[in-house]
Amino acid sequence: CVFMGDFMVELKRQLPASETIVLKLGTQLVIENGIVAWPRLHALASVLSELPSYRFVLVTSGAMGCGKTALPKLGSNSLADKQALAAIGQSRLMHAFDDVFAKHGLLTAQVLLTRADIKDRVRYLNIKNTLVTLLNNQVIPIINENDTTATEEIQWGNNDILSALVNDLVESRLLIMMTSISGLMDFESGFCINESCGVSKSMYSLVTKQKTLMGSGGMQTKLDAAKMVTENGEHAIICDGREPKLLHKILAGEVYGTWFKPKSKKPLKQKKRWIIYGTQERGRLYIDEGAYKALIERGSSLLASGIKSIDGEFDWGDWVSIYYEDCLVAKGQISCKSQHLIPMLGKKTNEILSHMGKNAFVEVVHRDHLALI
Repeated sequence: CVFMGDFMVELKRQLPASETIVLKLGTQLVIENGIVAWPRLHALASVLSELPSYRFVLVTSGAMGCGKTALPKLGSNSLADKQALAAIGQSRLMHAFDDVFAKHGLLTAQVLLTRADIKDRVRYLNIKNTLVTLLNNQVIPIINENDTTATEEIQWGNNDILSALVNDLVESRLLIMMTSISGLMDFESGFCINESCGVSKSMYSLVTKQKTLMGSGGMQTKLDAAKMVTENGEHAIICDGREPKLLHKILAGEVYGTWFKPKSKKPLKQKKRWIIYGTQERGRLYIDEGAYKALIERGSSLLASGIKSIDGEFDWGDWVSIYYEDCLVAKGQISCKSQHLIPMLGKKTNEILSHMGKNAFVEVVHRDHLALI
């Protein structure tokens, strides 16, 4: 699955010296036949040491696989078993990276994250500052989810999604998801899809539900990650990572796998991207046509008068999704509790103020804390 084209011209123009690149490593690349894939880790470290003009961030799976090797009698069916395996395996996984990379003159640092770390703005910015400091000091961050506490992530395979969020955190122009297959395959034709502008809905029909034994993701979550990255105006590649030396060719403009080109040439500001992808929905607001036009055409805040109904229970400061005619149009931070909002739905501003006083929450979602989708 190899092709040449305008990739080299387009991507090299956007990848200056010292550009940061995020590599996502699947479980099967790190664990092979039940043990750490030492030769592959050495090969990867060797390649990275030969590319000093780039700064790399690794998002890796494999903690549960390492744990299974250390304690094979423990199953991997229940959530408690998976979390126990991750707890056992994480230190072993990091030791493997640290030991191998040191032999190639590379210094690594472990960073464990959960969705809670990403959705909290202060913690998000602290993580960003830490990663930037590491990169500025020629340290390779090795990032994994804290699977012992992050229950949803184990179930949904969010290491792929995490890699897209990290790509945004470090302002990388390229996310390379290295897996054990050539790329996104069209199984009817038997060929790999070479390139695409963004991620189309039809691509999801090509996805199989098969996952690896110790893996938690799959091609669908990789497409979700590619969609996030390309909508932010960046590049994503899904490729066969069993031969790390392909990185040389990829960065020279020759693509092995599926290249997802940026869908948007004017990406959102980073805070807006964080609102869309980093925060967790706690409820939904359904708005009328007037409110929709105010958001889209005038960039206004969302007023209670334009909300027809709500779904879910939320508190002040929670994040909600905003829908118009069953279509997701925005996401924002709510300024009141759901039970306080219900009496105000559809009411005009002067009516709300006359009944509830000057402390009423007229602007339910302020435009500074809202992102259009």
